[in-house]
Amino acid sequence: MSKILIVLSAADTWTRADGSSYPSGVWAEELVAMDERFVEAGCEVDIATPGGTPPTIDPHSLDAGVVGAEPAARFGAYLEAISARLARPLVLADVETSAYDAVVIPGGHGPVEDLYKDPDMGRVLAEADRQGVIIAPVCHGQAALLAARRPDGGWLFEGRAMTAFSDEEEVELGTADNAPWLLAETLRKAGARYEKGPNWGPYVVRDGNLLSGQNPASSTPLADAVLAALADLAPAAGNRAVPSQGAPQHRGVVMTGDDGEEGRKAFYILVEARPGREDEVLRMLRDIRACVEDEPETGPWYAVRHSPTTFAIFEAFPSIAGRNAHVAGGGGDIFRDVARMNRILARPAQVQKVDVLLCKPAFA
Repeated sequence: MSKILIVLSAADTWTRADGSSYPSGVWAEELVAMDERFVEAGCEVDIATPGGTPPTIDPHSLDAGVVGAEPAARFGAYLEAISARLARPLVLADVETSAYDAVVIPGGHGPVEDLYKDPDMGRVLAEADRQGVIIAPVCHGQAALLAARRPDGGWLFEGRAMTAFSDEEEVELGTADNAPWLLAETLRKAGARYEKGPNWGPYVVRDGNLLSGQNPASSTPLADAVLAALADLAPAAGNRAVPSQGAPQHRGVVMTGDDGEEGRKAFYILVEARPGREDEVLRMLRDIRACVEDEPETGPWYAVRHSPTTFAIFEAFPSIAGRNAHVAGGGGDIFRDVARMNRILARPAQVQKVDVLLCKPAFA
């Protein structure tokens, strides 16, 4: 059973550019749609807020004039049903990230008031990313990503693809003019590879373990994407390494990508060595190379080096059957050795499934 952490804002207002307060909090649909989906799927779901403060639901998100009479009634009924959980959230500072398979962050304007600068939010996200835990914000929940920093002080999610509530949607909502800052613009300036779909329509972007939804309509599709990602990770999640003394632990491998049933297949695998463990990663690559020697349906196979600590593998197969045979073989066993992966890799190996479109015969 997967375990999911939903992090909610503790804010009940949004401070505007002129210093005035705008009633805000958590957007009902984004919390309801995702929590409901996860519970129906049999997941264990915890809720946390800064300080353990019971969250405030944005009153606009329960206004029949804003969201419609039927949705407003349905969201209200669901929130009443989980009121006991909402009244006693976990304290975000006390959260042990390694206990969870996904961290989900609903929006509303609350996160642009508190989560974007919350150090505990930043810690949880940094640990989640390092451990390969799914990270899934929706709408204004992406403001929380701004709290996460690298050890060198840079933004943790610089260069990552994501979506979020668009500036155009903020204008149409009527909340852009007096906003202290606009979310999509701020994410772009911070270095995000921002994408958007049609205003108010469902749109989800996945970049490795980071999944994001654009707006309230994206809540259910994002929840479904999280469940699909968790299904991909299920074997690894069952072997989750328990943190102990020394470096933080992760689950060894994160696999992404979809492909068709026919044609040639490949894996592109990115691995990052822990500082000082580069020689052990090279030894791992040689071990994998020895395994594929005995695999008639694996080839061509390459190991390359991007930088002193970053390596990659490209391995091609004539079919899905050939690739599956490789996964079941010795090379797959190496990546299933979670203890070894934790010892030598700074983060989970990023395994991307791809289709091979064109090729030239390998050189001798």
